[in-house]
Amino acid sequence: MSYLTDRAERAVLAALLGDPDPPLHLYGLHAEDFAAPLHRQVFTVLTDLATTHPGQDLIERDQAIAARLDSPTLTASDLGMLRTHPGHCPADSYAQIVRAAALYRDLAHQAQASAERATATPNTDPVLADHEHKLAAALQRHAHAFAALHTTDVAHPVDIDVTTTPAPGRAALEDQVLAHLLYDPDQIPVLREFLTDNAFTAAMRRHVYRTMVTMDSDGEPIDEITLTWQVEVDLAHARVHGIDVNAPGSTPDESVYPTTDTDPAPNPTAYLVGLATVPITTESAVHAGRELLAQHFQDVLPNPAATAQAILTHRDQTVSPTAPARAARTTARTNASPRPAAPTPGYTSARPPGPLPATGPEPQPGPAPTPTPNIQPGVRP
Repeated sequence: MSYLTDRAERAVLAALLGDPDPPLHLYGLHAEDFAAPLHRQVFTVLTDLATTHPGQDLIERDQAIAARLDSPTLTASDLGMLRTHPGHCPADSYAQIVRAAALYRDLAHQAQASAERATATPNTDPVLADHEHKLAAALQRHAHAFAALHTTDVAHPVDIDVTTTPAPGRAALEDQVLAHLLYDPDQIPVLREFLTDNAFTAAMRRHVYRTMVTMDSDGEPIDEITLTWQVEVDLAHARVHGIDVNAPGSTPDESVYPTTDTDPAPNPTAYLVGLATVPITTESAVHAGRELLAQHFQDVLPNPAATAQAILTHRDQTVSPTAPARAARTTARTNASPRPAAPTPGYTSARPPGPLPATGPEPQPGPAPTPTPNIQPGVRP
């Protein structure tokens, strides 16, 4: 089970344990959606007690749940501590993560089963056999891309280390902006009006900031769990389709600035877990963003003093040339070859010179018409 899956499952259980009357739909969750066996047992017993004993006292319900669990590792006190520490987002947001993680696990199982089936019992029909191999390869590619969201590996352990080392210089200012927004997402609409992702020097920080802005525009709740999940989902889709989500310059009206700093952590999960523990030293995200924008302009825009000096130097060289340059131009004018004769001007019109066309009707093919004689007397036809 991954770190994100464990955090989402705990957040859902905390919301359900803290509700005397949990909703009947239970956020669309089932016991098999939970990856941890202990979480699965807690959810099963909780749903049963919520149906048979609605409105039960929370402490009594915690004791009843702990008594019915197979594993004695989770006591009523542990359930009470879990109940008093719910997430910052609505419970349905965490439930959506739990359901998605269960879907990714099922996809991984289907990929493994499809690969084993295609290898163990190959189809006699070459067309169907080729189709089965392609299907197994496609499922395995998606399973590997989304593995960080539902499995435990070296990069995403459940007991991930949250100790962080303060970043120096401009990187610390970038972390302050993101930490402020993670703590208070209501500042995102103000900040996105003047701060673009190009102000961040590391690709991971740029992607995190872009994801925050997108989630806020879509009206999605933001905290450490939901933000990390969305960042990892974007990276998984990028791995499947071969897209670089960390490419700089997502704003079309601004020049693209290259990344000048390395990523602060090996993966977004480790970075965002550490970002949630960064001490906030600036007054607000707007103040930190304003300082970051000023630093960004100082780094990417030309130095005004150096630019003015270069303009003055260029003007002096153009208006008051040095003696060797003046002598060289005088010699060139003296020894210049005579100007060649101008070529005969050609016609500027597509029509060659000639008589003007007749203004009357164009003659038609055939014999010339006989003129009509004038029958008036004294008038020559």
